[in-house]
Amino acid sequence: MTMNFPKCVVVGCGAWGENLVRTLVSLRALEGIVERNETRALELSKFYHIPVLEFEDILKNDAIQGVFIATSSSDRGSLVKQVLAHQKHVFIENPMSFKEEDAQELYKEALRAKRYIMAGHLLFHHPIFQALKDSVQKG
Repeated sequence: MTMNFPKCVVVGCGAWGENLVRTLVSLRALEGIVERNETRALELSKFYHIPVLEFEDILKNDAIQGVFIATSSSDRGSLVKQVLAHQKHVFIENPMSFKEEDAQELYKEALRAKRYIMAGHLLFHHPIFQALKDSVQKG
């Protein structure tokens, strides 16, 4: 049985971004990548057989339903707001933001847009992280 996944784009293709690219390619859900580093963009484009796109173009493309943002932390908030304003779901690599108020604002934007927003907290459930958390809670 073949599943039809929403068409997605990865914005920011560093180490974590490439993990997202690889996963989305395997699901046949990746429509392209957005990457500032031209050499890196061309390398991934050639290896995964995917186009390099401009951020503004993905916002206008109604076929793209989801955007995975794996850029540097300082860029994420404004990118997420633009994605939501164009009626697309968004996945954000952690941290979603450095301030709780900013995360709350992004959540409210997602509610207004009636779109999903999700932060990648892969390591949150890792045993080492849980042990550190328990240690901090115990003082």
